[in-house]
Amino acid sequence: MKKIHYTLICALILLSLALCGCGGSANASFNLSTVKPWNNYERMVYDYEKIAADGTVKASGTYTVTISTENGVTTIESSMTVTHTESKISDTIASVVRMDAKSMYPKYSEKKITDNVNGNGYTLVMNYAEKISSMKFDREESPRETFALPEPGQEVYDNEQLYQIVRAADNLNEKDNSGTFSLINGVDTYIYGAVKTYEMLYTVGDSETVKTTGLEGRYGINQDGNIPCRKVTIKLNTDRSGSSTSVYYSADGFSGGGKYVPVRISRSQFSTTSLSVEFDHIYTLKDYSAR
Repeated sequence: MKKIHYTLICALILLSLALCGCGGSANASFNLSTVKPWNNYERMVYDYEKIAADGTVKASGTYTVTISTENGVTTIESSMTVTHTESKISDTIASVVRMDAKSMYPKYSEKKITDNVNGNGYTLVMNYAEKISSMKFDREESPRETFALPEPGQEVYDNEQLYQIVRAADNLNEKDNSGTFSLINGVDTYIYGAVKTYEMLYTVGDSETVKTTGLEGRYGINQDGNIPCRKVTIKLNTDRSGSSTSVYYSADGFSGGGKYVPVRISRSQFSTTSLSVEFDHIYTLKDYSAR
């Protein structure tokens, strides 16, 4: 089996399973807010950097997320361009998820990776309405075998929904609140040859201020661009959880916009040989619009 280009997977960090690290598992209730935290239309644009342990920027790019709701269906569209510092070569990622606007159970998701570095791009489709998945690697002449998916609405969400699932939880307003939920990871399904579902745990941490550039004085944000946030840690809910992802959700709603907007996303990537931090992946909000 050809290896998937993990530079891209780790860059997007929607869910990346590390080979080291540990942490206790937990049982915590999870409920979605009856009123979702986004408007009928919301667009968020982030600066992305992949930073080595010595502080060197190894890759940079732009990550854009658009959320829209129409006729009871909410759609999350994501796109990303990553340019590698040394080679100057750019790779791209694009994904779309359509879900029930109330329950957030997925109806359909699709992700396309364009890998100009190693040629290991692919297209992944998870069709929950038809209960079937497909994956086609650019290097291979025919698609991989298909996998049957569970019935829609079985409290299992799609991997591409991760940050918005946590954002829509009804208990992000207080430190130490937590929750668990399950995700299907389509990429791992095709790596391991069976449908892979992971239980995720999020925990609300301390309030912190995140400095942004380009948002000063807009949507009720301070003139200096500093945004009060609630740090939420997301990880696998297992005894050996691997590295966690920190998402800094806005503590206050954006004026005329959404609530709990992801302002910064940060995750450390560990080396598979030294078991120390090799890279940090950091996304910082630089533009926002809503209606």
